Amino acid sequence: MANTYLCPECGTPNPADATNCKGCGHPIPPGGGVRETLFELDQPATSTWHWNVLFGTTVIVLVVQALMGLLVAPGVLWELVEPGTLTAIVLAVGGLAYFLTGLFAGRLSSGFTVKEPALGGFLAAAINWLLEVYLFRNTGLDLGVLAGIAVGWGILAALGGSAGETLQQRAEKRKRERVRARQAKA
Repeated sequence: MANTYLCPECGTPNPADATNCKGCGHPIPPGGGVRETLFELDQPATSTWHWNVLFGTTVIVLVVQALMGLLVAPGVLWELVEPGTLTAIVLAVGGLAYFLTGLFAGRLSSGFTVKEPALGGFLAAAINWLLEVYLFRNTGLDLGVLAGIAVGWGILAALGGSAGETLQQRAEKRKRERVRARQAKA
């Protein structure tokens, strides 16, 4: 049973290299569906990269940061709060954006995709860091502080991706249990 995978449609165990379910004929997605063994449930059947998740994570985080920049740069928020409070707000919202982007990428993507949101978060943080230093000439923060923020935000994206995968596994487990309950009734 170590190399069998449950069909995502009917729950029938299939060999790891199967392309169609032997029970219902439904195509089995790349990655083999859901592993049936307990401790391998969260492991990928293949080690392929999901480039769309990596690209999407990077783009979504950069868009959110650009929207935040539109509020901060022209001084919209400067007039409402003090600079120290503004910095805390920007860091908190930025961190939340990285975590939530990783969470949704991990939850909504097919297969095991923690590494893609993590790398996307690090990439977006690095791009943001380079923009802050070289394009916007943000000299208010030390380069070490900006690098630390970039690494921290990348880690938040990785944690979000991990949380998203956990949610995805729970949903797949519930689906397997429903399929098995239907099969037991039949």
